[in-house]
Amino acid sequence: MALSGNLKFIMGIEELFLLFLGIIVPVWAIVDMFTNLPLRYNKTMWILLVIFLRLLGPIIYLVFTRFFTKPKSREI
Repeated sequence: MALSGNLKFIMGIEELFLLFLGIIVPVWAIVDMFTNLPLRYNKTMWILLVIFLRLLGPIIYLVFTRFFTKPKSREI
């Protein structure tokens, strides 16, 4: 009986972690869009993608913007 109580506590931590990921990751992606995404991309499309595809949307956004875009040139 004590074991089932411990398992409920562990499942609660897992659910809390998933809730944290489900809220923080999309918010972080949207903030990153407004601070780092160039104007040539459609921000409305990215915001809708991130909102409707909760965890998959931010991952798609990160892969697309980090790996398939040219880095900004630095002026000295």
